[in-house]
Amino acid sequence: MFRGCLFPKGVKRDCLRNEFSDIVLIIVYNFPFYSSITTLTNLYKKAFPSIMFCGSRKSENHTVEALYIHKGYFAYTCMSRAMEKYPGYSGYLVINDDVMLNYWNLIGLNRDLIWEGPKRVIRFQNYSLPQRWYWWNSTWGMKSCQKAYNELQALHKANPDEWQPEINVTYHLKKNGNGTFYCYRGRSDVYYIPGKFADTFRTLSYVFFKHGTFLEIAVPTICRMLDLAENFEYISGIYLPGKAGEAPVRKAMHFWEVYDKQLAFIHPLKLNYKDDGALNLVLLRKWITEYSDTLSKCERK
Repeated sequence: MFRGCLFPKGVKRDCLRNEFSDIVLIIVYNFPFYSSITTLTNLYKKAFPSIMFCGSRKSENHTVEALYIHKGYFAYTCMSRAMEKYPGYSGYLVINDDVMLNYWNLIGLNRDLIWEGPKRVIRFQNYSLPQRWYWWNSTWGMKSCQKAYNELQALHKANPDEWQPEINVTYHLKKNGNGTFYCYRGRSDVYYIPGKFADTFRTLSYVFFKHGTFLEIAVPTICRMLDLAENFEYISGIYLPGKAGEAPVRKAMHFWEVYDKQLAFIHPLKLNYKDDGALNLVLLRKWITEYSDTLSKCERK
């Protein structure tokens, strides 16, 4: 489980201090339980000098961008806010507060491409994805996505000169759908947008937010408006299945059963649950933060 760090073939790093200084790390709290901010800051700050925390309200003890994210439904507005607050970066990486990011396994990824998590979610014990996905037919689902697309198409036709020629949202969406315009779905607890797409992402994000499109429809659809999915980097990771409160996402033992340092991320690692959260905090600090610190005990030249 706790094998040493293996960088991608051909990539050598003696030091990861400030390795991602050109990327803004955005950590999203779907609910304002901010007690883990100090722990997460200590874990990531040496590799990511620029970290932005985002949630539904401000914190008395920490700097948090407060936005209307409605339990995480519209958390993609945190990405837009980071692009506004930190312009000119090579890219912007979003993770939820309950994502364990093994950032050392991001070395070698192309920072000029969109990153998404794995295409498939693992089966774990008797838990798997439901046959029917609630969000498609919800208030925040397919109809809202269609309204957002209709508005974007109208904006594109009315103001073609305002869109960068290489970012033709209509072309990319149609090409990704093999000639058909689709709304997409996909886990959005981890994703990365290159800085070259920042202005267009902000425009798209605003329109999807305006029409109330759910996070896991808005983000994968926006990404496929920005570029062809065949160009994406798909990072290695595990999304443990299950609803909030069910054992796979609540019990510490299940997270540590699948945790592997050679994966880019594992979700979820709950740090705010009683008992299991306390255990996760202890193990995180002992097994991962201490390991992470060894990767930064140096000075970059």
